[in-house]
Amino acid sequence: MNHKKQNQHMVDTLFVLILFAFFAVCSFMLIMLGSGIYQNTIDRMNSNYSSRTSFAYISEKLRQQDSENSIHIDTFGDSSALVITEQIDDASYQTWLYTDEGYIKELFCKKDASLTPAAGQKIMSCESFDIVKVENNLYHITVTTDTENTYSCYINAKSSYYED
Repeated sequence: MNHKKQNQHMVDTLFVLILFAFFAVCSFMLIMLGSGIYQNTIDRMNSNYSSRTSFAYISEKLRQQDSENSIHIDTFGDSSALVITEQIDDASYQTWLYTDEGYIKELFCKKDASLTPAAGQKIMSCESFDIVKVENNLYHITVTTDTENTYSCYINAKSSYYED
């Protein structure tokens, strides 16, 4: 009888150990699955942040200029650039938005200044930035983020062209 009780006790112990091992394996798998989903969510959030922030920044720069002939597209270094000209006191200044070394950069200088793309201030990481003037003050902007996702949008530069 004592031998039977010992076998039953071993079976109970073995059952508890197997149950614990099953619980540990399931917990580990759940943690791995959750961490994969979390990493995917973080990657998408970063990509969305890059695209939205770059579009918001560029569109705000465009919309700040409500004067005629203050915006044009040019090339700066190896990329296309958005050039915004403004008059401050008696001097003419330009703001250049372009990509260089994997970043959208901004350069504010006098109109006749001779500077290189490296002189600009880094705004955010970005592989490429392309801007095309569609008509009057409508621009088509395409941004390729550092995660190689491409986004595009249309921006109207002048608030006076909006109709209710």
